[in-house]
Parts: sequence; structure tokens; C-alpha cells
Amino acid sequence: MAVLEKKLGYPLPEQYREFLLTVRLPDLKLRICLSGGGLFFWQTLSPASGEYADTEDGGPCLIDLNWYGLSGRCVSDYIDCFRRRAGEMTSWLKAGFLCTADFYMEDYFVFYDLVSGRVLYIHNEDINESSDVCACWNDPAGIRRFMENEASVLCRDFHDFLRLVCTGETYDDETGTFSAPASWNLYS
Repeated sequence: MAVLEKKLGYPLPEQYREFLLTVRLPDLKLRICLSGGGLFFWQTLSPASGEYADTEDGGPCLIDLNWYGLSGRCVSDYIDCFRRRAGEMTSWLKAGFLCTADFYMEDYFVFYDLVSGRVLYIHNEDINESSDVCACWNDPAGIRRFMENEASVLCRDFHDFLRLVCTGETYDDETGTFSAPASWNLYS
């Protein structure tokens, strides 16, 4: 783990370190259930068809999440995976942000903040169309300032993120609380 942290340039939060020492996953396409007003989606996945359909106002929303697996067999594989995934976003990794997933038809990116330990999300247009990001694209300190101002908290820590993607429980992105899975016959 020390070699990995040296290559990343950041100590890994304890929760993430534990996860990496015990689990190795391929890339996964999952369904997660969000409610609350922090994120509003025009469409939700229909469990019956697997296609998106119009949402009902105020109801929970079932969406796709692509979790980027890190199935490398050693530290160099793991780092190479991040670099391939990040592509031109290597300064984001230097700023302490690991892009770990995307959701809602790849409209939102999920970043694990190695400094705060929080899991953040941001709309892809906020990154791709922002003059602020263009000005600091290769500046890790500028990227950190941008993300602290523009990104939103999805989960307060990595354990909550694991619970979100693994249990099927409904997650209120405003309050950070979980409840029983929603009844999806509303959308079928």
C-alpha cells in the first residue's frame, strides 16, 4: 500500500485502503436508487425493460452507475488503470481526485476525494464546458479549488458509497440517509 500511496502522491483514506486490501473488482454496471432534491432526473430506469422512462415528480429514481473496477494485480497495474481511465485528467489525480464512476447515462462523474475522504459528483458539462477548468486543467491546485467550489457531496465517506452501490437501498442525496428499496412497479 505504501508503494501505491507514494505513486499517487497522497495517503489513502483508511476506508479506501481497507477496501483495496480485501476486494478486487472488474468494471461494474450497477443500478442505484436516489431520492431527495439534490439531484433531479427527468427519467428513471424501468426495471421491466431496462430502458429509461419519464419520472414521477418527487419519487425515487433508479439510475445506472458504471463503477470503474481496479482489477490490477499489482501497484503498477493499479496506477496504470487510473492513468488510462483519467487520460488527460492526470492533474485531477495529482489534485487528489480519483474518478471512480459515472452515472445517469454518463452525465455525472463520481470522484473519490483523497484529501477529505468524501465521494463527490459533478455534471460532465461543468467540467467540459467550464472556462475555470480550462484555465487550470494542468494545475492541481486550481483543480482542487474548482472541485471544492463546484462539486457536490454524493456520500460522506467511502463506506456510504459502498452501501449505495451494493445494497439496493434508496439513498437520499440531500440528507445522506438510507431507506428500504423503492417499489419500482411505479415505473414499469
